[in-house]
This record gives sequence, C-alpha cells and structure tokens, in this order.
Amino acid sequence: MVQKICVVGAGVVGLSCAVRMKDVLGDSVTVTIIADKFFKETTSHVAAGGIRFDSAPTISGYKGSRQNVGRDVAFISFNEYYAGASRPDAKKAGMHIIEGYSLKYPGVRDKHQELLYREMCKRWYPVPEEELRAIFPLLPKGSEGDFLESVMISPRTYMPWLMQRFIQKGGMVKNAHVNSFDELWPEYDVVFNCTGLRSPALTTDDSVYPVRGQVIRALLPASEKKFTYVNNGTDRPPYYYWTPDGTVLGGTKLERRADMNVLEADHDFIMDVTKKWFPFLNITEEKVVEESVGLRPYRPSIRLELEELRHEGAKKILIHNYGHGSHGVGLSWGCAVVAVEMLTNALLQSKL
Repeated sequence: MVQKICVVGAGVVGLSCAVRMKDVLGDSVTVTIIADKFFKETTSHVAAGGIRFDSAPTISGYKGSRQNVGRDVAFISFNEYYAGASRPDAKKAGMHIIEGYSLKYPGVRDKHQELLYREMCKRWYPVPEEELRAIFPLLPKGSEGDFLESVMISPRTYMPWLMQRFIQKGGMVKNAHVNSFDELWPEYDVVFNCTGLRSPALTTDDSVYPVRGQVIRALLPASEKKFTYVNNGTDRPPYYYWTPDGTVLGGTKLERRADMNVLEADHDFIMDVTKKWFPFLNITEEKVVEESVGLRPYRPSIRLELEELRHEGAKKILIHNYGHGSHGVGLSWGCAVVAVEMLTNALLQSKL
C-alpha cells in the first residue's frame, strides 16, 4: 500500500526531508508539503548559509542504530554540499566552494577540543597568531584561527532548487496553516514535524525559543567566495560571508527576542564593527542592498525523534525534526537523511 506522508514546514529542513523521501522511497509514497510560509517568509531565507561546524550537534529523542548521530548528520551534510559544489548544476543549486578564516578569542573553547571542521575540510591549516593579528589587528593576544576551504549554500537559490526537485519527483504542495497534527491523521499515515519555532504550539515541547539575528547584505567585490567569522564569545560576533545575493555582514544572536523590525541601532553596530574588522572590504552605506531579521529556532538539542501513535485504531507515525538554531541550512540534509532512515526502519519493522 502506498504510504501517504505529510511534511509540515517549508523551510530548508522541511524541503530537505521531502526531497530525501522521494529520493529514497520514490512512488511507494505520496508526499505533500503543508505550510503557510514559503521561501522569503521563512527564517532560512535570511541565513547566509556558510558551513562551518566547530562541534557536532547534540541530538535528542533518537533511538536508531547510529552510535554518534550528531556527528553523522554534520558529516553527511558537509559531504553532500561539498560534492554538490563540484557538480555541473552547482550554481543553480546555490552551492559554492568558499574559503576564509575561522577565528577565536582566547578562552572561548577548550584548548583540548578538536574543531570538527578540521576533520571535514579537505584543505585547512592553523595560522600563526602573528600572521592573524597582522591581517586582523583587532584580535586580542592569545587568539587563534584557521584558514579553511569550506562550502556555502545560498538558501535563496537552494530552497527553490529543492522545491523544483521535489515537484519533479511527483511531490505535492499545499498552502495551509496547521493548528494540530490531529487534523492531519484522517488523510496521512506519516507526518514530519519540521516547524521550527512553531513546534511548541503543536507539541508539549516548550524548550524551543527564538534567537534574533539581524544581517546586512552588501555588494562587496573584494569578498567574492570568501568569509571570516570571529568567535568573540558574545552575542555579537563580527563576520562576513560572501553569497551570490550579496555579502552577508553580521551579526547579532539575541536570545528570546522575537521582534522582527530592522533596528537602526543594530544596523549601526553591524556597519561599524565590520568596517573596523574588515577594512579591506571597503564597506560603505551605498553598497548596502538589503537588511533583514530572522528568528533562529534554538533548542538545547535538535529533536530527531519518531513517535508511534494510534488514530481511530490505525497506526500513525510522527517524526520530529526541529530545533536547529543557527545551523538549519548546514545540518538540514544530514538530519533529513537520518529522519527518513528512521521512517524506513519503522516501515520495515512493521512488515516483519
């Protein structure tokens, strides 16, 4: 019997799950994305999409056979994007190789902690402190940093590309607001919860909260396919990431702030700090093309969990995939791979 599946949420996490399901299960399932926000209306649209994992994410609720599922979703994602950036359709997919610096103030991490991106990246090397401070004079003494080649996923290109793949594979899309998963069970056998910040309204989980981020996009030729991220241990780290839609300048990570208005004070801060840190980019107000705010769906751990339910005597499956914080784009494909793996294992066991 063909399984009828619904993905609630059309951000990058939901789109990835929907595409992965059609890739793996093909015509043995019908898949419908249901959401009331798409593309420009999603948090994913605001993100720069730079992939730089310091450590593996913490995953909760997972009961599968993977021994280190957090590490797995990070590596699966990075390897998929890195390979994708070398394919002929990379530009259409919004995937680009990018290189630059990952910098850290003294004391922001355990000296014995090995950075995950050092295992992932095909090319990286530690930069001597003297060299770093010659390039970035504002770095305090005792700072450290690496130069690395990584990959950048432009959500504004990547998400429409995913949607096109999904529809070409026979996927369906419905614009609707879901008030409760109960309203979906009469029609669907399986529901994927990829609702991010809306998850507390649909579940009993109150551990998700917004982290407000305001960013500026500017046309800066000197930044082409480059980035720098400065981890200064605060909620206002200086950074820039080139994207084909404009270089993203930041930034702010303000916990439990849900206001969506662009604030002049944050604009002034971002412009001031990025001019001081990255004078070689020649940032001016005339080069600003856009300013936007996004609310990252933070949770102490990403929830990747399968629940088996009953509705009017019939078995139903609810799979949660939310709480990615600032790594929604970066971890979306790996989480989709694991989430669909959880479903296929559950379907196989039900046939035994």
